[in-house]
Amino acid sequence: MAPYIYTRQDICRIMAAARQLGPPGSLRPVVVANLIGLFTRQASVSGGIEFDAAGCDLQRRVIEVREGKFRKSRYVPLSSSAAAQLAKYLRPTVVPRVFDCPAAPVFLNILGTRHGHPGFVTLFLDLLRSVGLRGPKGQPGPRIP
Repeated sequence: MAPYIYTRQDICRIMAAARQLGPPGSLRPVVVANLIGLFTRQASVSGGIEFDAAGCDLQRRVIEVREGKFRKSRYVPLSSSAAAQLAKYLRPTVVPRVFDCPAAPVFLNILGTRHGHPGFVTLFLDLLRSVGLRGPKGQPGPRIP
């Protein structure tokens, strides 16, 4: 199957759908929209899921993904727009307590733990279906980049 190239409009629609996730008053919409924004700008999904507070250096515009693919660590450079968005996301008024512990994951799931790759893939596919970019379960279509 040929890869699907997401347009800027596609990403905006997906992120808008993510911002509508529940439960009401939770951080879930903010977390999911920012994680999608990060990996669509340049990091992989697993990179976004696997980095923690200590691995975030916004001065140098890099995140360190520890023990990612093949259990290797790597630095992922951030564009200026990705670094700016991540800085806004990490403000204590948006995401309180993320820097209380250097090993704390930056992107938490609804249970307050690190997102798992399979769970996030399922959530992303549901968002694609909600904006009309993918058909019902079992049909091929766009997926996580």
